[in-house]
Amino acid sequence: MKKKPERFVFYCMLLALIGVLRCMPRFMALAVADAGGWIAYHVVKRHRSKVDRNLAFVFPDKTEKERKRLAIKVFQNMGQTLADVILSYRLNSGNVREIMDAGEAVAVLNKLRERGKGVIFLSSHFGNWELVAAMCLYGLPGRALARKIYYEPYNRLLVENREHLGCHTVYRDDSPRKVLGVLRRNEILGVVPDQDMESVDGIFVDFYGHPVHTPTAPVKLAMASGAPILPAVVLREGKRYRVLVGKPIECRRQADKEEAVRRYTEEWSRSLEGFIREHPEQWAWMHDRWKRSPSVKKL
Repeated sequence: MKKKPERFVFYCMLLALIGVLRCMPRFMALAVADAGGWIAYHVVKRHRSKVDRNLAFVFPDKTEKERKRLAIKVFQNMGQTLADVILSYRLNSGNVREIMDAGEAVAVLNKLRERGKGVIFLSSHFGNWELVAAMCLYGLPGRALARKIYYEPYNRLLVENREHLGCHTVYRDDSPRKVLGVLRRNEILGVVPDQDMESVDGIFVDFYGHPVHTPTAPVKLAMASGAPILPAVVLREGKRYRVLVGKPIECRRQADKEEAVRRYTEEWSRSLEGFIREHPEQWAWMHDRWKRSPSVKKL
């Protein structure tokens, strides 16, 4: 019961932030967000501790000073991500190319869609993952597969923002028939499955040298529908973004289904890890990705 008033207060603060940032030109909003990220690292102890623990676990060879610099960049990236999500209401099919280069990704997606099976656009909490929805402004039909956020006003803000970009939302707990329907209509299904969610089925696969609990739903959807998986991220490059794509993964049905699910899950996880290793400051290290890893007792 105590959390409800707190959530309402934070929601009101978020609405105020949205109002302020939308009055600013983008360069100013990003500068404010960058400074806000620096402040958040020093003030928000709970999330800072998670980031610091994760970085110390994954990068034991880095000095404490190096890890701190990286952690601050993580918070600054999150701040700028929030700012650009707030400002994305300004985007449309005519100006989206001014801040996001998705030419290569669009070409690959169009080629894959020629098969008529749809595409599973598998991304990560990296760069600005919410701008995956802006791919629809390039004329691509797509929907986001998402978990409904615990506080409805927050959820409504995100859903309405995606819809403004032309991307509707289907929920993880919707019927399998509804989710598969997106692919059967030869649309693109955007998923961001790089977190340890206890409420979903998964297996342990290697990530940054340690086994982590990883959702198997993307591979099972691909095997059931015939749709290829395209690993991809929205990389921040200064004040612009570029959509990077990996090698498409064809999840073919095999006699040993469990082994196939494991192999393809490991494949997409490795692909995303490659992007993160290149730009670790752009991944959301606030999540307890290794919380159930059998190789560690406690982060």
